Amino acid sequence: MPRDTRMDGPAPDRLWDLLRAATRRARDSGALVTSRTREDVVAADGFECLIRVLAGLGRKPPHAAPGLSAPNPFLPYEPAMFVAELGPRHVCLLNKFHIVDHHALIVTRAFEHQESLLTLADFEAWYACVEAFPSLAFYNGGRVAGASQPHKHMQVIPLPISAAHPQATLARFLAESSTRDDAPRRLDSLPYAHAFATLTHAGRESRPIGRAAWNAYEGMIDEFALKGSGSERAAAPYNLLATRDWILVVPRRAERFEGISMNALAFLGAFLAKDDSERRRIGDGGPIAVWREVAFPNDRYVPGVRVPGNP
Repeated sequence: MPRDTRMDGPAPDRLWDLLRAATRRARDSGALVTSRTREDVVAADGFECLIRVLAGLGRKPPHAAPGLSAPNPFLPYEPAMFVAELGPRHVCLLNKFHIVDHHALIVTRAFEHQESLLTLADFEAWYACVEAFPSLAFYNGGRVAGASQPHKHMQVIPLPISAAHPQATLARFLAESSTRDDAPRRLDSLPYAHAFATLTHAGRESRPIGRAAWNAYEGMIDEFALKGSGSERAAAPYNLLATRDWILVVPRRAERFEGISMNALAFLGAFLAKDDSERRRIGDGGPIAVWREVAFPNDRYVPGVRVPGNP
């Protein structure tokens, strides 16, 4: 597989080895905190979704109280979390508090805000990981989109999301929705407003995959008028999900469903509940109710119309 030589870092096959080795070291030293979960499958409204219920919250520190600044876990980052250098602007780290093994973070070396628009350099570093193993990339563009840290970080987890229930998300549906046309479009089957694009023709020497994904992203944020005038920050919160074959952008209107924070994975039909009470609220409402609360309806999608900004 050709590699985009503009991103200086380990080759994809080497990066997967480095990620596994870093995971073993961090787990053996006790630096890595794994939260145990049970998995439930919810089938509703034509979608089969996954709800993970935490058995314990591990030692993850709470969010800072209003008006107080939480320490930045990436400046400096914990040495035990280091995986690899990804060029002059990014580093790959382990997600210290994780549920899925080999959960990687692609973090900017210098502070950039999580609400900043993603750059070509971000995508080149990000897709170095996406090409390393079958994986899902996701980004929470701001607090309303479920971001827990203000320092810009992209995320990558292995696919399938659940080994026990490999079909229990929308990943297969989105993969099967890929076409020969790479232009951003809307999928009628998805009930929330979004833009979707195929990347299956990228990855060749003339079209590096990181650049192709970034080009698609640029078209999508233009579609939703997410570029703020005279600012590097997005004009409104959004989530991004991607694989090597496709990319999906979803504008957000709320962070929470019945008090439960939702990040990008919710739009793939993968939900996280802290306890049985949250699991019941998600399960009783079903995925359509969650998507209706935190996103915009697909049948009201109008290309080029700005979505409401952060409250």
